Amino acid sequence: MFTKIQKYLLLNHPIIWNTKFFPMLVFGFIFNILFFGLGYLNGTINFQEYYNSDSIALPMIFGILTIILTFIVWLVFYFKNNSLKSFYKKSNYALFYEWLQVFTIIVVFVSFFLTFNFGKQLHQKSYFSETELKERCKTIAQANIFIDGSFAQTEIDTLKSNFDTINPENQKIVYKDYIVYRGKKYDAYSLLNRNIVEFSIFNHNFKNHEIEVKNWLVSDNKQAVKNLMTQYLNLIKEHKLKTNLSLNQWFTAVYNYPDFTNFLYIKDKYYNENQYYPEDYYEEGRVQTANKYSNLYVQQSLLRSNYDNISEAHTEPFIELESILLVLYISLVVSLLILSFRVTSGKSWLISLVVFGVLQIIFALSSVLISEGYTYYIESLVVIAIVKIYFFSIYKRKKSKQFSAIALNLFLNSFFWSVPIIYILITNYYRKICDFDTSSINCPEYTWLKDNFELMMLYNFIFCVLSLVILFKIIRNWKGISEE
Repeated sequence: MFTKIQKYLLLNHPIIWNTKFFPMLVFGFIFNILFFGLGYLNGTINFQEYYNSDSIALPMIFGILTIILTFIVWLVFYFKNNSLKSFYKKSNYALFYEWLQVFTIIVVFVSFFLTFNFGKQLHQKSYFSETELKERCKTIAQANIFIDGSFAQTEIDTLKSNFDTINPENQKIVYKDYIVYRGKKYDAYSLLNRNIVEFSIFNHNFKNHEIEVKNWLVSDNKQAVKNLMTQYLNLIKEHKLKTNLSLNQWFTAVYNYPDFTNFLYIKDKYYNENQYYPEDYYEEGRVQTANKYSNLYVQQSLLRSNYDNISEAHTEPFIELESILLVLYISLVVSLLILSFRVTSGKSWLISLVVFGVLQIIFALSSVLISEGYTYYIESLVVIAIVKIYFFSIYKRKKSKQFSAIALNLFLNSFFWSVPIIYILITNYYRKICDFDTSSINCPEYTWLKDNFELMMLYNFIFCVLSLVILFKIIRNWKGISEE
């Protein structure tokens, strides 16, 4: 059956037969299914261990090596038959259709890391529903105040500070040693000035959870605090994490109404319970109160880390525009490298590669010598323009190809960077005239350009594909020009 299909394609659709389009697509989809499974396994959360992000490296290396070997075999069969060198009759848009097939094949294979991440994120997202996760994260975040939460920065004491902008070495900034909460003063190192943990699932509303706990404290709502501690200890028990906390021990160690200054710090089991904390672990005020650490401990950091991963799985999109653009541009570059080799020759392709490398060295050296960040971009635009003018002048005269094959290779593999380079130059121009004042009010042009880079790259890609429809038609006609 496979032989019959190949024979049918050879007689009726020779381009599809030559690119091995359907067999490569089938293999590519199987390849992606495999990496979806690997990603799903990689997304497993072991609540007794920190998630190892380095475990992604091995599947990625395996995927890249598999793609390289697959493409080597595929290119051997693909380059075996070249109708352009045999002057086989082609329609006006046959070369564009051929590129489109090559591009699609590459997209399917290169996107394996997207399916890997999709599988990993889907698995991590499946642990808890969004509603349940919010409640669990809220419990972990609020409990941090009663464990080892960081202290918030107090206000600047303007009376004790010295604001000397003329002689910065004489400037002295002093912060108040107290905070004011609901009209009452509290010590800067009281529970009322401790921070909770922020999870992405909160959608930046985490301060409401912090206020809720602190309102319990100032109103002496012991039962609400105990309920929170009970829920937290249930999570620790559920995930089989280490702690020597009991509800009564914990409450007695940290609850000290009404000042909430005479409390003990709860150690994180991430450190050995008999080990002294390194000095850089503490904030300035925490060093002064380091003797307040108790023998009580709980694996708070481990719990936070794993729930943070699950939280991000719920809030991050499965596929981001940056990832899509990365796949599209990698596929565009590789597909044009393959097609430029196919429409010219190995000799001109290699020469153009050497010329490109030499030009990059020259551009880099000139940028260093001139010390201007935009020199490289201007030189690149100039070379692209020169190559384009030379190729089209040869095409228009139609007398002999001369060095147009080398120019075509350079132009075909660089023309799509023209718009991004111009965009970067304009962005740098506005950044310079704004004198680094990049606020949206004082420099709206720079802010808009900076915030819409990905959108520009997407439109540039669409423009390039449309341009290739015309460009490949021109290349087809250029092939008919004599060599001498």
